[in-house]
Amino acid sequence: MKIHKVIISAFALNLILSASSSWAEAYRYTDDTGALHYVDDLSLVPPKYRSQLKDAKPLPQINVAPQIATPPLANPEAKPSQQEEPRKREVTSKTLEVFVTSWCPYCKKLEAFLDAKKIPYTRYDIEKDEKAHRVYKELGGRGVPLTRIGSDVVRGYNPEAILRLIE
Repeated sequence: MKIHKVIISAFALNLILSASSSWAEAYRYTDDTGALHYVDDLSLVPPKYRSQLKDAKPLPQINVAPQIATPPLANPEAKPSQQEEPRKREVTSKTLEVFVTSWCPYCKKLEAFLDAKKIPYTRYDIEKDEKAHRVYKELGGRGVPLTRIGSDVVRGYNPEAILRLIE
């Protein structure tokens, strides 16, 4: 019975988050039975568990995973409106592709980081480009941003891993 509640709760949370175009902070707490709960509103955390939020550590960085072989996204025959152009910056030895959404604050943060470091990249919005979404799924995409550097994939906002891979 508990597993059904967890699945329904996860589905409902996913539905709410995907339907909204704004970003909500997530809160994590563990109840008396040891069950882990994630909510997007502080008022949903029972008062007796709120002390856990003060001691909460940030979620760990997501590790770099090897790339799954996929064809390149660029299609030389595509019209300019169908294919986003790479941002013109200093040349690096590896191709850098960023899979993002328009509403994701970490995607914006990653793009600002890359722009500040003058790192060239190609941006793909997975909600507006079907081919980009397909490649994103083939790379095991379950969150954004997802960055492909040569044959490596970086999940989430991890500037240290990106710098390590492009050098």
